[in-house]
Amino acid sequence: MGFPATVASINIILGYLFAGVKIWALVDSASHSKAAYEFIGKMNKIFWLSFLGLAVLIQFASVSLGWSPTGLLNLVGLILAIIYLVDMRPRLKDLKE
Repeated sequence: MGFPATVASINIILGYLFAGVKIWALVDSASHSKAAYEFIGKMNKIFWLSFLGLAVLIQFASVSLGWSPTGLLNLVGLILAIIYLVDMRPRLKDLKE
């Protein structure tokens, strides 16, 4: 297994790992009510569902077309998913309890 094959394998693994994080954020964002987002007062549910859904689509398109999973759009989507998971998810989870 040479160097190019190793890089390709790492790209595939990163692509699916990034997709998993984005899907987790998308599914979690869909599970909370619109009122919970409004109560927190940050971005609304439509914003999160739209951008996280777009991030998942771009991620799967890049994996299926052989693009780099670390491209600019993929990294922006990953950062957005991480922001949701680190900032919004705990606040929304606290409201459910």
